[in-house]
Amino acid sequence: MGIDVRYIVRLPAGLHLGDDEIGAIGRDIEPLLGNDYWRIRPWDHEYSIGTGETQPGEQLLVVDTLTRYYGKGYSRGPWPTIRKVIEYLVRRFPDGEVFYGSDSDTATIVTDEFLADTDAWWGEHGTRPYHSLRGALATHLAEGE
Repeated sequence: MGIDVRYIVRLPAGLHLGDDEIGAIGRDIEPLLGNDYWRIRPWDHEYSIGTGETQPGEQLLVVDTLTRYYGKGYSRGPWPTIRKVIEYLVRRFPDGEVFYGSDSDTATIVTDEFLADTDAWWGEHGTRPYHSLRGALATHLAEGE
């Protein structure tokens, strides 16, 4: 069990998507996510997304996945794939706000700076920090320490 990606879009004021529109967005996202499980749904509940609670009448669009989260301190997921989904959501909702987070925590608003920082981390480290930890643990267990 691990920490998985959750994408959230705060839709522009007054925009509410129906089932057909949400389904079309899901069909656009599906090729980006490949065979990973995912679910797209509206989220009309109060939910902290890093910048405060939702406002009355505001709709959030949530994409839950089984794709492992990627970020500093949790370098497990496929950042290039994650970034493609983020880019799609930013293009699809230019007047909305896109957030990237996990299924176990609040999310961070996607900014150019956030993408550049995460790209730089991926370029320098990839998933090596995670695999290095796994290797060290396996060695530790094998030595019986």
